[in-house]
Parts: sequence; structure tokens; C-alpha cells
Amino acid sequence: MSPRRAQYVRHSGNRKTGPIATVSYPRTTCPPCCPHLYKTCYVEAGFYTRINWDRLDAGKRGQPLQDVYREVKRLPRGTPIRDKVAGDEWPNAKNPKLIDKDLILEKARAFKGKRVISYTHYPATAANVRILKQAAAAGLPVNLSADGVKDADKKAATGLSVAVVVPSDTPKVSHTPKGRKVVICPAQTSERVTCATCLLCADHNRDYLIGFRAHGTQKKTIDATLGGVAT
Repeated sequence: MSPRRAQYVRHSGNRKTGPIATVSYPRTTCPPCCPHLYKTCYVEAGFYTRINWDRLDAGKRGQPLQDVYREVKRLPRGTPIRDKVAGDEWPNAKNPKLIDKDLILEKARAFKGKRVISYTHYPATAANVRILKQAAAAGLPVNLSADGVKDADKKAATGLSVAVVVPSDTPKVSHTPKGRKVVICPAQTSERVTCATCLLCADHNRDYLIGFRAHGTQKKTIDATLGGVAT
């Protein structure tokens, strides 16, 4: 097996994230059950992001994982960092639907004290929820990624923070079927806002869900799969 690699960028040039630190991982970290894998993933849809991902997968970009974590650990306390611009958590070697507990806790030690923006599309099984709560306690809180407001309600019931993909015409503020408040990502409603200036997704004490409107070349496809606007 080739050594695990990731890509660390100290000051991102991405317009949406702003000039913050970012980390990306290869496609092998993505859970096979992710509904966007190889289909409507925003990384695949972007020309440059897809090329970068291809090169990371091929070992032409990135660094050994331990080197990446060493750089992250050196960042001053409170530094914003966008984890998993591409990719997801490392999977358990015996079960690709299960997050590798040892590896995420190792990462948590490196990310501890940073203002982490992170999401995962791993299924919210009891085992994965336990692992994610342990990672949060160790310094690496992660938002569960939901597809549609019904899925968001199920995942919010775990007690973890949730970010949800919603139809493209969803208003700035809406609610799930169970009454949970959904606030659209401010970077989608104002060109002046970036992850660097917002950081709502790094706030895991918030009492609402973050909504991401379907957008880009896959907008119509995602809208069709979500089947309607939150009310």
C-alpha cells in the first residue's frame, strides 16, 4: 500500500474559502455510499479542482500525511482551517463505510485549537457518530453532511452539527420538517463573504443548520434529487 498523502496549502487562493489554510485528501477517503461520488460532487464539477484532485490521487501533488499534520499542528491557536476541501475522512480498512477511529483521532491531535471547517458524508451510524464525538472531544469537530431537510433532521438528532444541501431556490432562512432552522451559507448570498470572514461552520455551538444551495453545473440534477424547497 502506498503511503497516505494529503495536500496542505497555507494560504488558499480559492475565492470561496478566502486566504486560509486548507487540506485536501484523495478520492479513496470518500465513502462509497456518498450520493455525490463521481456524480454531483462539487470538486468533480470544477475544472481546476478536478485536475488537482486527479493529481493528488496520482501522487503528483500533496505530501505524506505526517508532514501535513506537522504543518497544521504548527499553526497558531485559533487559526481558521478548511479541512477536506476535497475528500473525506480515512476509512476503516475492513469497512469502507466506517471512519477509521485511530486515524481521525491522530488528526484531531494536530487540529486541536484551530477553528476547523469540516464536513463528512460518512453515514451517521451509531459507530460513526461515536467516533465523530470522540474526535470532537479531542479537538476536531466535524459537521455531518445531509442531503435535503429530511436527512438533516435525522442527522441533527445525533447531536452533531449539520450542514445540508438544499434546492437552489431555498430562501435565506427556512426550516426542516421538524422545525429546525436552516440558514443559507452567507458566502452564497453575498460576494463579500468567504469562509475566512464567516466561520459559521466552525461554530459547533450554533442552534441552527447551515444550508448550501444547489449550484453550478449540477444544480438542476441536485434540485431534482432533493425534490422541493424547504418551508
